[in-house]
Amino acid sequence: MGSATLTETTGDRKGMLHPLEDAPVVIGRSPEADIVIPNALMSRKHARVWWDGERYLVEDLGTRNGTLVNREAVTAPRPLKDGDEIALPGIVLVFRSTEETMMFAAKPVVKATTLTFLFADLRGYSAFVERKGDSAAAELIHDYRILMRTEISKYEGAEIKTEGDSFFVTFESAQQSMRCAIGMQREAARLTAARPDRPIEMGIGLNAGEPVRREDGDFVGSAVNIAARLAQNAAAAEIFVSEIIRVLVRTSGIAPMEERTGITLKNIEEIPRIYAVDWTERDTQA
Repeated sequence: MGSATLTETTGDRKGMLHPLEDAPVVIGRSPEADIVIPNALMSRKHARVWWDGERYLVEDLGTRNGTLVNREAVTAPRPLKDGDEIALPGIVLVFRSTEETMMFAAKPVVKATTLTFLFADLRGYSAFVERKGDSAAAELIHDYRILMRTEISKYEGAEIKTEGDSFFVTFESAQQSMRCAIGMQREAARLTAARPDRPIEMGIGLNAGEPVRREDGDFVGSAVNIAARLAQNAAAAEIFVSEIIRVLVRTSGIAPMEERTGITLKNIEEIPRIYAVDWTERDTQA
């Protein structure tokens, strides 16, 4: 399979890259889509991009508002070339193929502005698989991803990477990231109470900083590492945030926080002060 990406060129997420290594990739309004576009004119499952063994193709999934490539309506599966523009309601994506552009020098990595990073992982998932089996585990992951993507879309986050039961999301606002994390925990608690045989119990970590953004759309840097380590240390139903996040949301009235001490973050030399968020308290300024 060739290496390729789709890059958002319009909207609030302009510049965001979506790797196509896991094609087929479905684009749509549904939280179940691989690329979620929260636009009322977008169908729940609007278009699909996939690899047929020789090339990438795009097709419209029978939608009312259609899909365009280079301003031409897609009426049948259409092969994609490097630089093609895919236009859907509310978004324009540019297809880039590494194999077609390999003769050019690699572009330097792009430095990002200050962002907030959210990492989340399910707790007890491996034990659940052993107890309940693969079918029940697949249903749990399905429900979990719908929950997560619904909250991410609601609070305008950008889903950077999802692997198994792990999510990596970025936000331009620390307050939005905090509200998203709280929304995730509250909805998980509601669903778990409604169906205790499929509990959704997760740990979440938040941090902010100025990372380096790679060409594949991923982010690297100390700020990212700290957020990931905070999530790893958070127990089920916990949200851990760094001192930076606490300062940024301190007067927002979102939720009370309590400092946690004695926590070690693997491979982090200068461990920041860590706070646990009481997400059961209501947001006074929501």
